[in-house]
Amino acid sequence: MNFIDVLENFGITKLGDEGISAQDIDELENEIGCELPEDYKFFLQKYGESDLESWVKFPTEGGGVYPGTFLGLDIIQKIEDCSERLPDKCIPINDDGDDNLILLSLDQSCYGQIYFQHHSIGVGGALNTNENKWKTTAFLAKDFSSFICGLELDE
Repeated sequence: MNFIDVLENFGITKLGDEGISAQDIDELENEIGCELPEDYKFFLQKYGESDLESWVKFPTEGGGVYPGTFLGLDIIQKIEDCSERLPDKCIPINDDGDDNLILLSLDQSCYGQIYFQHHSIGVGGALNTNENKWKTTAFLAKDFSSFICGLELDE
């Protein structure tokens, strides 16, 4: 099953009228200074800002990560809002409403990989270096498609 089938099975709902145009994606890439992975660009074009109707989780050793709203063009605003805690070349792609983030790495060494960052990790700590910012993340998946395909219903 591909990631689009998984999203459709979980009842993905666009929060706007349509996905994001190729031109808007080009502008987003120019603004962040990196090219987005193809699977994520496809997702943005098809769905844009969106939510899942089903309560799902990405299973982890500690229980799971619960995605919230998938960001659309509001990624830029979220980058600005969270700039002090984001590792270089990492963009937020999902916010659970409590400011816990799912991040997409655009760094060449781990391009396309998906990470989780809890809202309170690093609070009061030294986030003055990129290395310390990376320490506040937890690896989830090798790419966006794998992350989506790893989601399961939370029962």
